[in-house]
Amino acid sequence: MALGAAVFAAAAVGVPGPAHGGAAIQLPVRRPPVARSDPLELLGTTRPGETVSHAPGPVDDREIVHVGLAPDGTVVSVKVDQILTVSGVGDFEMRVLGPVDDVDAPAEQSPQPGLRRQTVTWQGFSPGAKTLRSTLTLQAAFERNRLPLAVTVADDAVTLRNGTTLPAAFAVGTPDAAAVSRLAEGVRGRLAAGLVPVAGEDGLPSSLDSRTPVGEERVYVTVPVHVTGTVGNVSIDVVVADTPIVVPVSAPLPARAPAAGGGVVHLRIAGALPTLPPGAGLREVQTALAQAARLVDLDAFVGVTVAGPSTTVYEYGPAPKAATPPPPPPDRPADRATLAWSAVAAMALAALGRSIWLRS
Repeated sequence: MALGAAVFAAAAVGVPGPAHGGAAIQLPVRRPPVARSDPLELLGTTRPGETVSHAPGPVDDREIVHVGLAPDGTVVSVKVDQILTVSGVGDFEMRVLGPVDDVDAPAEQSPQPGLRRQTVTWQGFSPGAKTLRSTLTLQAAFERNRLPLAVTVADDAVTLRNGTTLPAAFAVGTPDAAAVSRLAEGVRGRLAAGLVPVAGEDGLPSSLDSRTPVGEERVYVTVPVHVTGTVGNVSIDVVVADTPIVVPVSAPLPARAPAAGGGVVHLRIAGALPTLPPGAGLREVQTALAQAARLVDLDAFVGVTVAGPSTTVYEYGPAPKAATPPPPPPDRPADRATLAWSAVAAMALAALGRSIWLRS
């Protein structure tokens, strides 16, 4: 996943949970892990009657999600160009679960994907590195509610809103200030190196001791997204977190027709690493860890979680125009004459038939 600069984004719900007698403040951990080595890992979500997916080795899933927008910013279409690379030698069967309406793949590709009950199924043999390509057409009405970015178009501005905000539970207590400082320094060092900090890995603890009983507090966590591209004829490069970004325009966008595509917006987004300000306390450190943990959620767009360095990139642009049927050919004089003679012949036959019937 492409990672860029980001800003801190979290807001407390203000309803702390009950305290309990435990003396360990558990830190947010990454779920699920990015890399997995078990070849029998489930690639989709378990459903009654579904067979567990399996592959002979790790699977690398790379996706570009094309979001088609109407001139007012309404989501009209969602398509996913997906490349799955199956490692290892042996038979595989994988199921990609999600609101899939259609699946298309290159005609010469073997195996071909199958679509059944909104489940895309791949079955085949991997000789060591099998690459599978497909384009999934998703249900736009469903997917627009869980896109990472919402776009609103007005006559004088385009507003970009982050759609990744979800509730989370943070453990609260009274940890040693020096321990919090060391944790913050370790998280900040990972972020400065462009790496994802993970509690319990790379020298970071998974919990902190508390001098008082540990409770729980509900918060909202937003994953910052890095947005680049154009709005009308304005180039943008911003990070959208919990505060909407308003891009002013000098003329009504729907009336514009830029040379590059003739669309309203052309945007690309990817998850962004969080930042950790100096002097951060326990809440800020927990938020940064939770944001980093949820970066992987952006890679699970159609309900598939795979092993390997999977990436998903979202592209927002004008919705593809529906194909219009070709106009009927103009009538030729010969065609009109043929139709006229046919009508005369039909009337003559009808009169003859009536005469025969009356005489019978």
